[in-house]
Amino acid sequence: MGTESAAVMAQHMQITKYVDAAGLVFLLYDHILTFDDEVRLVWSADTTLPKVLFLINRYFVPLVMILRTNDSSGLALIQLSDTFCKYDMDISLFIGMISIAVSNFLVLLRVWVLWERNRRLMAWTAAAFLVAQIAAFTICSVVVSRMTRFAVYDLDYFACILTEKDHFTIATLWIPGLVFEVLVFVVVWWNALDRPRLQSNIILSQVLFREGTIYFLVLFSLRVLNLVLGIVAPVSLIFVGLLFIWCASTMTTSHFILSLRKLSVDGPQGDGVNVECTGIQIQSTDFLELGSVNTVVAMDSKI
Repeated sequence: MGTESAAVMAQHMQITKYVDAAGLVFLLYDHILTFDDEVRLVWSADTTLPKVLFLINRYFVPLVMILRTNDSSGLALIQLSDTFCKYDMDISLFIGMISIAVSNFLVLLRVWVLWERNRRLMAWTAAAFLVAQIAAFTICSVVVSRMTRFAVYDLDYFACILTEKDHFTIATLWIPGLVFEVLVFVVVWWNALDRPRLQSNIILSQVLFREGTIYFLVLFSLRVLNLVLGIVAPVSLIFVGLLFIWCASTMTTSHFILSLRKLSVDGPQGDGVNVECTGIQIQSTDFLELGSVNTVVAMDSKI
């Protein structure tokens, strides 16, 4: 940080605050837009572990984001200690990693549905998920141990800042997530291209491909951006996209799950899929339960 002028650092701090605030605004706005669907499609469903994880993730992230954005904004003008900044960085990083891991797990459940719960595929991707999460939390622990000692509270900005950075450590923080998301994307499209789909699964596959592609493109591009910033950016910009990607991960996962639930409850037309059919039967069971898949049975349909 010694090579950065006060003016440049102030500008970078403002950019980070604006990006954090933008992520929070997008998250809250999206939550308002999808709240009706959540009440109608999720709250009435049977209580299962995936449903509980979905709701915790959906409400916990906005709460933490509000508190975190307030702390980093400097608007409160409250003088905090260096110790608080160290603990704040540690807790924020681990909470973010846990939340993103939950989002990835919920998406993985949908991939298993697409592959009709192929046992070999489930075992392989579950192992990949565990390896990715172990690697992510290991790297996060290294980041915490090597970076938090540089966290201090700056009275000029009324915010916690880092005085030094480890380029390699920060960059590697994003690699496990990148690898896992590429794996999920490849598996989804490999399924689409390599295995002929049954007519009864075409509509469900359309929704999975659409939402899965959005999920991959949004998160992959943001993780690549953060990876590049971790390598080349000055210390005052290395976390510029950290909270934004957390918000984006929560939003895209929510859309992914709600789209599938809407398909199950409302049928193809309710999800906006272009379908002409003479008879559609929807069998909807427990929300996101691995053993109770939302199945679309299409009879005499034309897509």
